[in-house]
Amino acid sequence: MKNIVALSLVLASAFGLSSAASAATSDCRGGYICLFGDQYYQGRFVAANNGIIDLHSADMNDLGTSVLNWTNQRWCLYSDSSYRGEHIVIEPGASIPNIGNFNDRASSMVQCNG
Repeated sequence: MKNIVALSLVLASAFGLSSAASAATSDCRGGYICLFGDQYYQGRFVAANNGIIDLHSADMNDLGTSVLNWTNQRWCLYSDSSYRGEHIVIEPGASIPNIGNFNDRASSMVQCNG
C-alpha cells in the first residue's frame, strides 16, 4: 500500500540540484522544492525545480527529514530511484518540519498528480 502524505519541497537550480553544508528556510527560493537533511529545515539540502531521478547525485539519498515546497505543483518523494516504490505527496506551498515515517527514505522526487 502506498503512503500518501501531504508534504512540501522547494528546488533551487534549472537542472534541479543544489546542496549546502547547512541551510535554513531562507535558502529555499520561490519556485523550488527543498529537501533538508535535518528537521526544521536545517543541515544539508537539495533544491530543485525539475525531477531528480536519483538523490545520490545530490548527496541526499535516504537523508531527507524536512521539506519546503515553494512551487504551485504537487511533488512526490519516492523511496526508490527512478520514481519507484512507496511515495509521499508534498502539496504546493507546504512546509513540513519533520516528514515522520518517510524520514531518511527519499531516493527520488518529481512533480506529480498524487
